[in-house]
Amino acid sequence: MTRLNLGQVLGLDHPTGIHQLRAPYGELLDTVDVLHDSRLGQFLELQLVVVGHRSAGKSSVLQAISRVGFPIGSDICTRFATELFFRPSAETKFSVKIQNEQAEAFHSSVFSSSDLPSIIDEAEKHMGLPVDKPHTLSDKVLRVEISGPDVPRVTLVDLPGLYGDRPTTLIEPDQDTTGPAAAISISERYIAQQNSIIIVVVSAETYPADKKVLEDVRKYDVTGARTLVVITKPDKMKEGSGIERACLRLVQDAGEGKFPLGWHVLRNRADKEGEKTDDQRDDDEATFFRSSAWAAVSPCHRGIESLRAKLAQILLARFQKHLPAVIKSIERRIKNHQDRLVELGEPRAGVKDLRKYLLAICTRFQRVALEAVQGNYMDEFFGGVSLGEPRSPMDSKIRKLRVLVRDMNRAFHYALLMKGRKWRIRGYDVDKKDDAPEYLQPLIGLYDCNNPQSIVIDDLKAGLERMGLENQGFEVSVLKLFRDLSQPWERLTNQHVELVVNFASSFVETLISHICGSDSRTAETILRTIVNTFFEDKKVELHDKVAELLRHFKTGNNLGLWNMQSMIRKRDERAVSAIMKSLEQKEPGFSNMTGNKEQDIQALTQRLLNTKSLESKSGVDKIIEYMSLYYDESLDYFANNVTILALENCLISEIPDIFTPEKLYELSDDSIVSLASESTQTTKEREEIQTLLRNLEKSLAVCQKYLPRRSASKT
Repeated sequence: MTRLNLGQVLGLDHPTGIHQLRAPYGELLDTVDVLHDSRLGQFLELQLVVVGHRSAGKSSVLQAISRVGFPIGSDICTRFATELFFRPSAETKFSVKIQNEQAEAFHSSVFSSSDLPSIIDEAEKHMGLPVDKPHTLSDKVLRVEISGPDVPRVTLVDLPGLYGDRPTTLIEPDQDTTGPAAAISISERYIAQQNSIIIVVVSAETYPADKKVLEDVRKYDVTGARTLVVITKPDKMKEGSGIERACLRLVQDAGEGKFPLGWHVLRNRADKEGEKTDDQRDDDEATFFRSSAWAAVSPCHRGIESLRAKLAQILLARFQKHLPAVIKSIERRIKNHQDRLVELGEPRAGVKDLRKYLLAICTRFQRVALEAVQGNYMDEFFGGVSLGEPRSPMDSKIRKLRVLVRDMNRAFHYALLMKGRKWRIRGYDVDKKDDAPEYLQPLIGLYDCNNPQSIVIDDLKAGLERMGLENQGFEVSVLKLFRDLSQPWERLTNQHVELVVNFASSFVETLISHICGSDSRTAETILRTIVNTFFEDKKVELHDKVAELLRHFKTGNNLGLWNMQSMIRKRDERAVSAIMKSLEQKEPGFSNMTGNKEQDIQALTQRLLNTKSLESKSGVDKIIEYMSLYYDESLDYFANNVTILALENCLISEIPDIFTPEKLYELSDDSIVSLASESTQTTKEREEIQTLLRNLEKSLAVCQKYLPRRSASKT
């Protein structure tokens, strides 16, 4: 399809008219438009709003600026707001529709410079505006959207003309839409917008009566920074008249009110010149200014060419005002894209690149995993020490592996103390304090095992006597009773191993995912082919190790592991310590007192005598006593062996060796490709980001080029 030239479609053979509004900042707009970012474009959304009295020549001014054929003539009245919405795009497109109505039944996709009058006529009919009441207005908006190459980003707004004698209040919704109040309401809706440049059209024929328009505009543009005043119809004044001299002074001296944007003068088409082309119109205007009193006015303040140039500079200044915000937005986007490129990593085209990529992963994994095992949390993976880390509590626990494993081993020991007995002797084990710290309670709750069955010591003795256990040999009897009591150990220990393996596996998964970042494909492949295999093998190895550590306690034939006299001494020391603590609680300072405490001292003496008379005991009493001592010592010994010989030696210490440079070098090229080749999606994303970055960097350079120079006196 042949791409249309916008100038040809609008009836233009060269880039004049509306195109000239983009001349000073075309490079700036081009580079921002290429970003396709509405957030940046919104900074550059400006509109030129033309206001003035009826028949002041507003539509003629817009036609001269844009070279779009607005309906003009002394008998023609603008009855609603018309927006010419110009936007740059690669292809030429047009759209004509009525806004502010629920059903947009009126629309057109065909448009040229001569079509606007007929379109406006059709819009009037569609809005239901009566032909016999030309002063009836509508608050609906006719929008003509024009986009194409080299089109400036600007909106031109033509408004109904104001009246000489106008009310000071706005139109209310239930008021008649005829006359002055309606015109005010429509106009003020636009001039109040801060992105509007207000072009106040003043006819030389009716000045100074038109000064009322300037007063109204000042309500919404207090400083006048958004207002440019244009005097029209200078050719209608009598040469040398007082009104001509007054208008000349207005343009030459920047006019009344000292509007910063100044005053300008145009000669519009006369009614009889409607058939003339835009170029002929411009030539007639230039001839008039050269041959009249207006030749004394500086060329920059007269004529349509200089008005377009002035408007372009005004628009550029407005754009420059927003450039710091645009630049910050571009810089922020550049930073985000650069960070994303870092996450994606360098392109991995061949096996050499893939090995280099994996080497970085396994090197960091080994280092961070070693820190985790040692409890040396230096890497950013572990997070800070503040309470405000953006992670779940369990995620933070898993990352700090050494702390978690330590707490799990403590929880396991308490689980053995609290749930490791098959039964508990009521009244006999009362002094054994198995209550765990509160912070360990959630972890202890992970162990699924029944609480000990409670039995009375006399019932236990009776049962042992019925079995004749005391007649089977002392050590054999103690061991049989111990094995029955310690049956839950195996289940609790296997649960403990499973829990620690799962937590360690979660740690490795979290670390690999963290290191690989957005490269989830490589992370998943490493976890599936290397990590999962490691932990599956470790589960088998650890369960075998647990069986080995339990073997003596399940099948051993002697008590030779322990020095019974040493156990008795420890038992006695604990008993004395417990009694003294109890007495101290009853009577603070008891341990330092020498007063008469006969009853407490006798109780303490009796307890000590009872503990030292163990060797004199016989039968089931001695079996129960020895078994209890043996159980307590064996539990601590067994728990420590599970921690050190099983979990530490067989699992925790080997985690840093799961994925190492040495193991990487042993992998075949095919395995390397399988592990680390990047997806098509990743390759495409990297290329798209690199293209975006190039465009952003070019855009940033152009925006900085147009940034106003800061005066040294203001720094």
